[in-house]
Amino acid sequence: LGCGGYAVALLVYVLNRGRYHPLVRPAVLTSLLGYGLAVLAVSVDLGRPWELWKVPVFFWRWTHSPQLEVALCVAAYVLVLLVEISPALLERSRRRADGTPNRTVDRLVGGVERLLPFILALGLVLPTMHQSSLGTMMLLPGPRLHALWFTPWLPFLFLVSCLVMGYGVVAVEAAFSSWAFRRPRHTAMLADLSRVAMWVTAFWVAFRVGEVAVAGELGLVRGGRGAAFA
Repeated sequence: LGCGGYAVALLVYVLNRGRYHPLVRPAVLTSLLGYGLAVLAVSVDLGRPWELWKVPVFFWRWTHSPQLEVALCVAAYVLVLLVEISPALLERSRRRADGTPNRTVDRLVGGVERLLPFILALGLVLPTMHQSSLGTMMLLPGPRLHALWFTPWLPFLFLVSCLVMGYGVVAVEAAFSSWAFRRPRHTAMLADLSRVAMWVTAFWVAFRVGEVAVAGELGLVRGGRGAAFA
């Protein structure tokens, strides 16, 4: 659910669909909240959160684990999201109470804007890495995972599915914020975004069915019962 910023940035900055640019800022904010809460929850859930600093400092202790790449990428991505959203957070501070410009904040925002191409590149690379690695972790159970889903394409399938979720959560968030804060509605834009999500979903389904057919595992669909529709 935190992939909204990644999904919209991919659409706007890579596929050059500038008409969706008004959705970038709320999508990035949604991603920051989602990833920030996820990091906090995982840190508490795993126990001993005060030792998290050891992960990036003594990283060679966990080089055998795919979770290391996930942990480092997620932590770096949270920092990237903070930098990316910082101009919006500092907007009201760019002028003092007497109306004069705050040069310190202006310089800070200007520096962020100059670095924005590199920040956006990191904001696209890091989620691609850790989302696909989360799919890789699904391969770790080996034979305990149902044969219908044990495929080397799981990292790719996981990455594409996160795009669908990202577009969905951005549509829900934009509709809710328009209602809650009485802001202008982007009905036409959200309808187009929903169609994008529909085509991505159709691609995912077609690729998945084709992959199962090429692997000669279509018989498992009938015999897999609930696993076929999970």
